[in-house]
Amino acid sequence: MFTTAVEQIGKAFKVNCCLIHTYQKYPLPHGALVAKYSQHPCHLLGDLKEAVAFDNDPYIEYIVEQNRAISCHKNDCLIKLSELNMASPFLQTHEYFEESENLKSMLAIATFYHGQPNGIISLHQCDHKRVWTVDEMELIEAIARQLGIAIAHAQLLSQEKEQRQELTYKNIRLKKMTEEAKAANRAKSEFLANMSHEIRTPMNAVLGFADLLQSTITDPQASSYIKAIASSGRTLLALINDILDLSKIEAGKLQLHYEPVNIRTIINEIEHIFEQKTKEKNIKLQVYIAPEIPYSIIMDEVRLRQILFNIVGNSIKFTEFGSVKIMASCSQLKPNHPYNSINLKIAITDTGIGISPEDQQKIFDSFTQSEGQSNRKYGGTGLGLTITERLVHLLGGSIHLESQINQGSTFTFDFPDVKIATETTILSPLIALDDNLGQFKPASILVADDVRSNLDLLAEYFANTYHTIITAKDGEEAIRLAQIYQPDIIFMDLRMPRMDGR
Repeated sequence: MFTTAVEQIGKAFKVNCCLIHTYQKYPLPHGALVAKYSQHPCHLLGDLKEAVAFDNDPYIEYIVEQNRAISCHKNDCLIKLSELNMASPFLQTHEYFEESENLKSMLAIATFYHGQPNGIISLHQCDHKRVWTVDEMELIEAIARQLGIAIAHAQLLSQEKEQRQELTYKNIRLKKMTEEAKAANRAKSEFLANMSHEIRTPMNAVLGFADLLQSTITDPQASSYIKAIASSGRTLLALINDILDLSKIEAGKLQLHYEPVNIRTIINEIEHIFEQKTKEKNIKLQVYIAPEIPYSIIMDEVRLRQILFNIVGNSIKFTEFGSVKIMASCSQLKPNHPYNSINLKIAITDTGIGISPEDQQKIFDSFTQSEGQSNRKYGGTGLGLTITERLVHLLGGSIHLESQINQGSTFTFDFPDVKIATETTILSPLIALDDNLGQFKPASILVADDVRSNLDLLAEYFANTYHTIITAKDGEEAIRLAQIYQPDIIFMDLRMPRMDGR
């Protein structure tokens, strides 16, 4: 646009040279030569895009203060411009004529946009002294008015382009940083998952052998040691399981398995699990299940049980007097809803120490507990509520907390649009676990695991039975032994060298 304009102006006025500069007043007067036209070997004011400093230049200052064309000639050094109130001749202060031996006459005018100067048009006559006519001056003034608008639009377009480029660059950087953050988070989560698995493997052996020792040790002191090992091992294993679950959630690898679930069975199991603990603390564990709740719903049973286990366990842990209540209710969706569904609500209320308003959001952060919950007194890592909140969201629900200090807490879970199962899940009574492995008919059992202690542990569990244990250290050996012995049951580790259990 500038190149076309400068050529058309130069040809229309039949001048030797024509220059277009941009002009900016702040922070100091400066500009750049954006276009030039030359039909005579006269000296120009620099190269295109080269920055030009206009500060302390009375000639430029005078031009940008006018709204008309200014003409001057090389031999007019004694011209005085009374309107400038300058004591010295005006043209003695600028060097344009001195920079070119053959520059004879010059016509210059500033361009404006919204009253602010934004450019300068300069016409140079180098082959003779030229007297600029009134028509020529009026024409350049009209051109300057249009060019001022064009310069402003060009600058706006340039700024927009720069902003788009900057925004594109920022978006690219943001995308890259986001990808790096996700990769780092995945790497961290995968590391935690792998480490948790590697730690849990020997912990299972510790707990298993401690369990076997309890049935063989008769000395009271030694027995108390074994119980302490087992108790500490279970605590450590619970921590490892929490870290494993959290890392799976953060890595996006936690899979949900929806199936017909009997909500009454799950709540009764939770009640049974904590029955002994509530008796020891002399608090009541009360359960209410609304009769209108369907017999079977579609839900991930393992994760729902984990949610209830975490919250009920917390409520009992932080309640010294009173009670803990588990209440389940539902509301039917509208009859014209396309699915046979309910809105399920489960609330767990305790009369415990409560949670302050400022801590009620913080407690859902990883490794965080309420200020009043002493780690020394209550234990725990602060992962339970974090995992619970994320599991609730994964199941499509929401969690709401109401609590006051020393007045207890209520955690409410809302699961909207829970589908009712077409098949009925039978509510089976809870029975004591019978761990007598000798009650089954003799069987051959193949155990594939690369950890020797796990093989030894399973062998010890079946030591006093009629069952035959065959062990393999990896998948390849397991296949070979399975072909030879045709075992009734195969226990496989999922992670083994050479060939794993998957």
